[in-house]
Amino acid sequence: VDRASTVSCTSREMLRRMSSGCLGTPADQRHRYQVAVADMLREVLASAEESVAEAVGHAASEVNSVAARASSLAGSRGTVETAFASHTEALEAAKVRFRKCNISLQAARKAMDEAAESQARNDGKVQRADATKQAMEKAIEAHMKPLMCEGLDLNPHVDALAKLNAEAEVDEGLAKAFLVAGRKDPRTRSTFDQAVLKQLEADYSKRVVELGKVVAAGTPGCEERAAAAAAAETELA
Repeated sequence: VDRASTVSCTSREMLRRMSSGCLGTPADQRHRYQVAVADMLREVLASAEESVAEAVGHAASEVNSVAARASSLAGSRGTVETAFASHTEALEAAKVRFRKCNISLQAARKAMDEAAESQARNDGKVQRADATKQAMEKAIEAHMKPLMCEGLDLNPHVDALAKLNAEAEVDEGLAKAFLVAGRKDPRTRSTFDQAVLKQLEADYSKRVVELGKVVAAGTPGCEERAAAAAAAETELA
């Protein structure tokens, strides 16, 4: 019963517990539940017998198949050895080719990575310079000139310029002085406050020119770097 794999563990345990009482009672004196247990035992044993017979038949078939295969291999051993030697030689040749291709592949990958890194680093510098330049040009008109108008809420303009001062790397002392002078009404500004605003405007104009030179110098290189990156990617493909 314990080896009847077609029966669940629970069923095997039940049969094991009930079989002793069933088999120890004469057939004509068994209770109907004992009769049922006897029937189940017969079914389980019959199923186990079928499984064993099937396994034996399968094993015999496997043995015959292996024997036939062994006979066939024994008869063609010379051919197999020749084929093995040929395949071994081909494998070694393939390894040599792979090593050569792998070296070329690694070199192409390195070239592509270097081209992409150069493009990202240098193009990013040009793009940041151009973005800051355009922002400063707009800020002069949109935020700096309104600071000279009386009766306006100057805080939004000062806040916008303060943020841009950090991005444009304006002198820290000038940037701090601007936060005070810029928020004052034009009618109440001192001579120092006015000088701060004029200096900031002059610094903006100077910085715009400097950034323009960076953009002009870097733009041709963008095209060259893009072409180099594309060529490296094509080489790797």
